[in-house]
Amino acid sequence: MVHSALFAQTLPFSNIMLSTLTPAYNREYKSKKAILEDFAQNKDFLLQTYNGSTYINKEDIEKTGEKEVMVRYANLTKVTIIKFNAKKQQWM
Repeated sequence: MVHSALFAQTLPFSNIMLSTLTPAYNREYKSKKAILEDFAQNKDFLLQTYNGSTYINKEDIEKTGEKEVMVRYANLTKVTIIKFNAKKQQWM
């Protein structure tokens, strides 16, 4: 569930790819594999937008129909894109 009405009101779901996800609750990732593990467990990430941030998880993103998201990790020094693989029915 999207945890902020601000998110729903100010950023159309179709623009998630224009935003960046970052770790939430002081979590830190050193690899894409670690990101994917928490993403699969539906853990929250922070959706960083041009007008603020809000918590979001895999379930929220799937409701939008988005098939890829950008995630910053390694103390925000690296970026990766995770994509939904329709053939395997999983995020990679």
